[in-house]
Amino acid sequence: MTPSLIQRRRKWLGLNQEAVAAQLGLKRSGYSRIEQGKIPVTLDRARKLAAILETTVDDLFPLDPTQPVTDPLYPQDTAPKS
Repeated sequence: MTPSLIQRRRKWLGLNQEAVAAQLGLKRSGYSRIEQGKIPVTLDRARKLAAILETTVDDLFPLDPTQPVTDPLYPQDTAPKS
């Protein structure tokens, strides 16, 4: 997932940045930088983030970012509008 898709997934699940940040052991501003793609994510943190967002690390961080994300829990027609 691109950073904007991480944000969309979080919002689709009804979570706010503070809640996700707390579960990751971060301040909200640090988590916000993850969503914006401004800081790298460790493998451990990527695993935690995937669990919080109820998806997989592969879906969050695909090896080929040009491929569309296929997530059965997040069908394209139910994506929240930005």
